[in-house]
Amino acid sequence: MLAQLPQGIERRGRRYRVVKKIRGRLFRRSFQSLEEALAFRNELDRRVAKRKAREATASVPLTVGELVERWYAAHQNRLQPGTQFDYEWRIRHDISKIADIDAFDLIQDRSILHDFYWNQLGPQSARNARTTLLQAFEEAVMRKLIPENPAKGQKLPQARTGEKDIPTREEVAKMILAAEEEDPLWGLFVKITATLGTRRGETCALRWEDFDLAGQRVLIRRAVCVSRDVLTIKAPKSGRSRTLHIPSDGFWGGVEEFRRPDGFLLRGWVRDRSADGSWRAEARRNAGTSTLRAVGSAA
Repeated sequence: MLAQLPQGIERRGRRYRVVKKIRGRLFRRSFQSLEEALAFRNELDRRVAKRKAREATASVPLTVGELVERWYAAHQNRLQPGTQFDYEWRIRHDISKIADIDAFDLIQDRSILHDFYWNQLGPQSARNARTTLLQAFEEAVMRKLIPENPAKGQKLPQARTGEKDIPTREEVAKMILAAEEEDPLWGLFVKITATLGTRRGETCALRWEDFDLAGQRVLIRRAVCVSRDVLTIKAPKSGRSRTLHIPSDGFWGGVEEFRRPDGFLLRGWVRDRSADGSWRAEARRNAGTSTLRAVGSAA
């Protein structure tokens, strides 16, 4: 007596044929072995299950923008204010370009994300957008809102590798002089940042207690960031403090001219050219603008 074949598979001579009707469409295909026939039938079953899952969640918002908003709303409180600002900038300026697209369309047509990365964004913006989309879609998969993560496996454009236009020592000296002529404290900011190689938030967070004149050392142990007009003092981006040895009498002589007993070096100073207070856009172009504005209110 012949063994009973799995449902949807029938024997046709020496071959095995799969016969399955899906939404009025008849699938019929023959294979040399039962294993091949089973694999094809299981693939058809998987397609049916994916379609049913989509239909079951049809009432749930599944656009790219809505999935990203869900993910960000659940995670933003765990992020540092500066990181929140960066994510919101990317979502508002980059991901908004595909926010209205159905996430299922990205799964079915991989060229949509490819076009987004390659033709609508620069190389670095594409990498930043992918980081956000990977996390948002992965959470949607975990919550069974979509069957797979469409951001996985996408190739990105190569980052531009042109030489950086790094100013020479003479050019940096001219920048410092120009800043000092505009405002002595602005000159101090530019001089310290150029000499120490600190990020603007690290320079703004420096206190007089961090300067060791005798040992000619500067301790970098905190950074300032501003998000939604709220000043936050946090650890440096590296997560660790570091000590810099600056054996330059000229540097220390310039710093000592501004010496106070304690507190922030740049306390009480506001550098904001915008008349209406909307300074964030300019802050991204002018080092120190936003953080210096906020430090003005710090003790």
